[in-house]
Amino acid sequence: MKQLILVLSFLFFNYSFSQDVIGSWKVKEISESNESEERKKMLSDIFLNSEFTFTTDKKFKFFTPNKSRASLELTNGFSNTSWILDAKKQVIKVGSKNDNYSILIVLYKEIDGVMYFLLHEFNYVFKMEKVVK
Repeated sequence: MKQLILVLSFLFFNYSFSQDVIGSWKVKEISESNESEERKKMLSDIFLNSEFTFTTDKKFKFFTPNKSRASLELTNGFSNTSWILDAKKQVIKVGSKNDNYSILIVLYKEIDGVMYFLLHEFNYVFKMEKVVK
């Protein structure tokens, strides 16, 4: 009986968080880093005010208002991708079964009601805001 309750609790937590992450998230702030000023500016231009969207049918969408070549390449790289949640590791994985959902790894953490994303590939912490449409 204890095992059943434990399994149900875990499934509920996973479902609950999955429901919380569904929707669009806008990057409101980007943490400081030790990278060159040029790279910081480029990444800030691409990601500040960009949106990460996790749909109920597990599709992932990325939008950035920036129209640079790097932004377009990044947007194209994320096209036709899906997402899965690994609540145990607090990770959202973006990609497909073929690439083992490895195109983008997003570590997430909610602190005092504020959601933060750490994009593994870029080593920046993004302060996120849920977009209400």
